[in-house]
Amino acid sequence: MKSSAKGFASITCAAIVVILLSTAPMYMVGMSEKLRGENEWSTYRNNVHHTSLSDMQLEGNSANLLWKFKAHDGVVSSISIGEDGTLYFGSWDNNFYALNPDGTLKWKIYLKDSVVSSPAIGSDGTIYVGAYKYLYALNGNGVIRWKVQIGDDVLSSPAIGKDGTIYIGANSYKIGSTKGWLCAIDTNGSVKWKFNMMGNPDWSSPAIGDDGTIYIGTDYGIVYAINPDGSEKWEFQPGEDVSASPTIGEDGTIYIPCDNSVYALNKDGKMKWKFTPKDSALIDSDISLDKNGNIYGIYETSPDNNGNTTYYLFALSPKGQLLWRFAGKGEGSSSSISNDGTIVFGDSNGIVHAVKDGTEIWNFSAEKYIIATPTIGSNNTIYVGDSAGYVYALHVSSANSTSHSPQEEENIPWLWIGAGLGAAAIVIAVAALVKKRKGKKKENMEE
Repeated sequence: MKSSAKGFASITCAAIVVILLSTAPMYMVGMSEKLRGENEWSTYRNNVHHTSLSDMQLEGNSANLLWKFKAHDGVVSSISIGEDGTLYFGSWDNNFYALNPDGTLKWKIYLKDSVVSSPAIGSDGTIYVGAYKYLYALNGNGVIRWKVQIGDDVLSSPAIGKDGTIYIGANSYKIGSTKGWLCAIDTNGSVKWKFNMMGNPDWSSPAIGDDGTIYIGTDYGIVYAINPDGSEKWEFQPGEDVSASPTIGEDGTIYIPCDNSVYALNKDGKMKWKFTPKDSALIDSDISLDKNGNIYGIYETSPDNNGNTTYYLFALSPKGQLLWRFAGKGEGSSSSISNDGTIVFGDSNGIVHAVKDGTEIWNFSAEKYIIATPTIGSNNTIYVGDSAGYVYALHVSSANSTSHSPQEEENIPWLWIGAGLGAAAIVIAVAALVKKRKGKKKENMEE
């Protein structure tokens, strides 16, 4: 009896240890990711290189609506995520919004004009966004810390340099003026410098290279490379309009969509290659890059006899060779890419598409057309706004699977801990039973 009880206890302990050790890594990894903040999408297109590449996976073949929030007018500002999961974005209704992770309103602030600029969040939690003539700095509770006038109109989205300097483009609408600005602002709201450009940046937002060089385009078809001190490094004129934002690869290559082509430039401003689809009429969406350096963009064809256009999401190799393309009707927004290579974008029909290797995995229908670049968050969640004023939170999962909702995933570590405590209680109970039986056997022998 002694040996069998001991054996049972040993086997039980060993089995529990194996189970706990085998399941712990899955859930502890999820916990450590949240602690490290790897799920942040704290600036326009996720980083100052504007690759729109996420560290998160998007595993699944369907997308379900978790919640939706209604602003008073269209949301074309892309959504940025704070460390605590707060979602920040602007709207055509002249307000800037902060939502809780469950989609409820945290606060909003009126900024006098449409907010199409996408916010950037500083290391101290300060939120920077452009609206009307100003760059605003907001505290996490929605109170204005400061604002500074930088032009006549601000459509560009800010980018934050390594030293905390905020870079943003501003338009000039003065009669007789053909010059907009690239502005550098310090964290106290003081203008460090303003660089005069030929043409307005419009939607073009500054990208920052590893060496601190700032890149931005204008509606005169010029791409500027500006040193951190505000002096010009070089300029390149690929065509008539560069209102899209530059994208920077890991090797420093700068990718520029302009007119009906994509240009790849060396760090010295010399052209490496140019890609022009035969049926392309316009490429004005930002370029995205995956972890292998492949390039993704969207081009539109000329209207047919009925005035309808077709767009193509296309993939290029790092050398500019076409890998595949995916067709849709109307116009497409800029795309975002998950770590597993899923490309997510919206279109003028109000459809959010997920495409991988040229094949559509799933789609979701919004209320109205989509301009904003989708944001990829944690827990297989995508956030995107539409022109009807809705912000959608979509949860990606596999159909007919036992996948967990984000709330359930947050509870999983606690379930694991609970299972561990339960297992420990079983071990203690078995050990006590063995000890009790040993004691009785000893008493019988003494008698």
